[in-house]
Amino acid sequence: MKKILFVAALLISLTVGKASAQFLMFWDGDMRFGLSAGLSLPMASMPSFECSETMKMVDGSYHHNWLAPSFKLYSGMEKELSGDIAFGFQAWLGLTKNKWNVDFENQSTKDVTTFKVNSSVLDVCEGIYLAYYLTDELSITAGAGIAEYINFHGNASSITCNSSGTQIASVDKIESSRSPFSLGVGYMVNLGTTYNLSDVFFVGANLMYQSSFFSSSSFGEDDTFFMNSLGQGVYYSDAPVNSLQLFATIGFRW
Repeated sequence: MKKILFVAALLISLTVGKASAQFLMFWDGDMRFGLSAGLSLPMASMPSFECSETMKMVDGSYHHNWLAPSFKLYSGMEKELSGDIAFGFQAWLGLTKNKWNVDFENQSTKDVTTFKVNSSVLDVCEGIYLAYYLTDELSITAGAGIAEYINFHGNASSITCNSSGTQIASVDKIESSRSPFSLGVGYMVNLGTTYNLSDVFFVGANLMYQSSFFSSSSFGEDDTFFMNSLGQGVYYSDAPVNSLQLFATIGFRW
């Protein structure tokens, strides 16, 4: 049932995006396209782990990266409502790197294995916004909308050390035996500013918060379809991807 609800939520969000795109074909306002780059502060919870009886997670061993580079394609449309107020649509297609590591101890041998996981998060955010023009060229904006993401499991590695701290084994690339991705649907809110350099070019900056209210991790511990193998009897499923992002945009308008 949860899988059906998740797929339905994903299809609804994609349908909203498609409907918006069709509506924008009749738009007679300002059209924009650009490139964005900045930093992402992940706010991910710890993944859900399942492991054999001989493996136990070391307390306090989970570490997630604090900052990650983020790159996006931007598209937008804006139309004056009245005076200094404008209304618009905007969307981003972005790519962010996700990194974390965790330690597990073998209860039989007391060896400790450190697993390092790197993945790529592809996210799509689209929504509406209001802009207030402080001058003819400079505006501040506030917007909200929907957000979807796919977390692709790029690669994982491991290093195993004995009780004295001597490395006894390593694996450069762990091949997962389960699903190679996780999914999520949620919302985004953003604050920004835009400066029109000319009738053709513009620059901007945005602070965006993304939160996932439904993801593949919502299926529960009994559903192992989205679990990934790290080897040695350790499996995990990604927590929902939430993040705070700050990025700059440069582009053109017509």
